[in-house]
Amino acid sequence: MYRKRTLCIHVMGELAIVDLAARFGFDMLWKDATGNHEMSSENKDESTLAAAQDVEVVGSKDWFLQSIIETVISQGVEIGVIVNTGGAIISGMLISGEKYFDELGNVMTAASEADGDIQAVLGQAWKGYKSIYQRPTDAEDEWQQPQAHFIHLKNARYYAPGQSPTPSSQGLLWRGKLSSVDGFTIGNFSAD
Repeated sequence: MYRKRTLCIHVMGELAIVDLAARFGFDMLWKDATGNHEMSSENKDESTLAAAQDVEVVGSKDWFLQSIIETVISQGVEIGVIVNTGGAIISGMLISGEKYFDELGNVMTAASEADGDIQAVLGQAWKGYKSIYQRPTDAEDEWQQPQAHFIHLKNARYYAPGQSPTPSSQGLLWRGKLSSVDGFTIGNFSAD
């Protein structure tokens, strides 16, 4: 499911992204120093048509963050990142889904006190989820990793103004929906 939007570059260099939902009843809207302007298909001129291009926005995931996860992180590279999601600020190392499930399984298995206890069973089961991100041995040549829908962090800490990061010691493994990330920065906060 997608919503079609138009990217319009105003002659003065302003950039406006406009939702073309039918409820607005016009083709294009931009804002400049004199206020909002609308342009219907009847009064488009050649220069304006040349400055506009249709863009399809698929879903609500940040395409740039998704591409970092799919092309860089999936190759085993880890990058510090600060994400804002629903008002929460989280800093940690961006890792692949495969590494996330491997480490999550290790954490649970390490908490196990006896063979066959719940921690051991869950540790093994969760570690098995990393296979989602691995190329099957019988895969076709054109096999591709599944599209990223989640973001995975290790050593993640939550930050709030005027407070120490949580947890204050070693960070956590964190998994969130890519579509829920409101913004991100490459880099991370130090724990100090």
